[in-house]
Amino acid sequence: MSDVAILPADKGRATVLMNKEEYHSKLTQLIQSGTYRLVNKDPTNTQETKIGRIFKNLEREGKIYDPLDVDHLFFMVFLRYTS
Repeated sequence: MSDVAILPADKGRATVLMNKEEYHSKLTQLIQSGTYRLVNKDPTNTQETKIGRIFKNLEREGKIYDPLDVDHLFFMVFLRYTS
């Protein structure tokens, strides 16, 4: 069983069993295709800060009236750009 990689599925709440050689081959293809790139640090905090500033400005300008709207919109945009 050591030749099998156990992974979460891309969609849904499923588990995928895949041959490790096939898995490594697919990862190598993705890396070489330019689909992904190496980053020096996790960009999540920077993106959260930028999105938060945008929504705070909208709230300050009166375009968002309920403070809960800011949290909801932030969450929706964060999910959109991090998924």
